[in-house]
Amino acid sequence: MRRLGLSAVFAAVILCLGMVTAWAHGDVVKTDPKKNASVALPEVVSVTLSEAPVPQSRLAITDGCGRDVTDKVTVRGEVLQASIGDAQPGKWTAAFRAVSAVDGHQTEDDWSFTIEGIADCDGDTEETVPTDDPSPEPTETRDDDIANAAGDDSTTNTSDSEESSFPVVPVVIGGVALVAVAAAVRAKSAG
Repeated sequence: MRRLGLSAVFAAVILCLGMVTAWAHGDVVKTDPKKNASVALPEVVSVTLSEAPVPQSRLAITDGCGRDVTDKVTVRGEVLQASIGDAQPGKWTAAFRAVSAVDGHQTEDDWSFTIEGIADCDGDTEETVPTDDPSPEPTETRDDDIANAAGDDSTTNTSDSEESSFPVVPVVIGGVALVAVAAAVRAKSAG
C-alpha cells in the first residue's frame, strides 16, 4: 500500500511538471526600445520572448508618420527583431505575432515608443520633444497594424488572456502515466 501511495505522488509530480511546461507560452520578456521610452533612431527593433518563435513570426514597425518602416525580420533564439528602413521620428508602434516553436501557442502584442527628432511627413514638420512624464500615453492599437504583422485579418490578443491554453496533452500523458504506475504496482503486489 505504501508503494501505491509513493507511485501516486510520483505520477502527480510528473503531471504537474507537464502542465507547467504547457502553460509557459512565448510571453514577452523584454522589448528594445522599451515601452514608452524616448530614444534616438534605432537600427533594429526587437522583442525577446520566453520561448523561441518560429521563423514565420511577424514584427511590423510604424514610424512617426504612420508608415511601415520594417525592413527585414529575423529570429535568433528567443529574439524576434526587425531592421529599420527609411524612417521618421515621432511616436512609433511595434506590433508582433509570434508562434512558439516549443508548443505552437500564438502570442501577439504591441508597444509604442518615441524616436527623438523632427519628423518630416510629406513636407510637414513636427518636433518631437522627449518628456520626463512618468505616466505613459495609452497605446493605440490599430487593427490594420496587427493584421499586417500577423499576415491575416484575425486580431485576438492572446498575451492578455490564456483562455485557450488548457494543457490537454500533459493531462492525458499524466493520466496514462498514473494508470501505468497503478497497473505496475497492482501487478507487482498480486504476483
